[in-house]
Amino acid sequence: MMLLHRINDLLIKFSKQKSVEEKNRMIANKIKSVDTYANGTTGYVIKNGSGKGSVKAHLAPNRFQ
Repeated sequence: MMLLHRINDLLIKFSKQKSVEEKNRMIANKIKSVDTYANGTTGYVIKNGSGKGSVKAHLAPNRFQ
C-alpha cells in the first residue's frame, strides 16, 4: 500500500512538472524578438505602439580608435 502511494505521488509531481514546462515553452514561442540592425541601424527599431519607427538603444561607433 505504501509503495502505491509513493508511485502515485511521483506520477503527480512528474505530471505537474511537464505541464509547467509545456506552458513555459508555449509562452516562449509567443514572444517576438525586436529587429536588431534593421535597415542598417545598430539599435532596436520599435514596430508597434506610440514609439513606432523610432530607434532605441542606438550604439554609436567608437570614434577614438
